[in-house]
Amino acid sequence: METHAPACGDLPPMPMYPYMTSPVPADYDFKGYEPLGGSRFAEYKDGDAPYDLTSKSLIRQSDELARSRRVHVKNAMKHIWSAYKEKAFGRDELHPISGRATSNWGGMGTTLVDSLDTLWLMGMKDEFWEGRDWVRDHLSHDHVGAVSGFETTIRSLGGLLAAYDLSGDDVFLEKADDLG
Repeated sequence: METHAPACGDLPPMPMYPYMTSPVPADYDFKGYEPLGGSRFAEYKDGDAPYDLTSKSLIRQSDELARSRRVHVKNAMKHIWSAYKEKAFGRDELHPISGRATSNWGGMGTTLVDSLDTLWLMGMKDEFWEGRDWVRDHLSHDHVGAVSGFETTIRSLGGLLAAYDLSGDDVFLEKADDLG
C-alpha cells in the first residue's frame, strides 16, 4: 500500500487517497486540473452552468423528462413500501439485502414516520393512512432508550410535523409533542 507522510507532526504515514498518485504540493496550480472520467462535466469546472436555465424550451424539455420519470419513481416507492409493510411494518429499518427488520433507532417506527410525507406527496394516501393508524395505535416514546438526537429530530420529529402539516391530523401533532 502506498503511503505518504502527513503534513503535521509525527503522525504515522497515511494510505494514499484512492485516486491520488502522490500528495498535492501546497503550491499546486489547479487551473490545469483535469477531472477523472475524461471530460465529463468539464463544463462545470470553472463554476459555470453551461445551460440557459431560463430558456422556455429547456424548461419544457426538463419538465417533460421529469414527468416521464415520475411514474418510475412512484413505482419504486410502491415497491419499497410494499417490502417494508410485509417485512418490517412499524420497525425502524428494513435491511434490503437480508430482508431483516431491526429497531436500532429506539423502536419508534423511524422508517414509517420518516416516509409519511413522501407517501402523501406521491398521492399514496391509502398507505399514508395505514401509517397514520400505526402511529395513532402503536407509536410510543415511553421506552425508547439511547438514540441520536439529530436523527430523532430530523426523521421522527420532522416526519411527524410534516405529516401533521400536510394532513392536518392532530394525531401527528400529539405524538410530536410527546416526543419533543
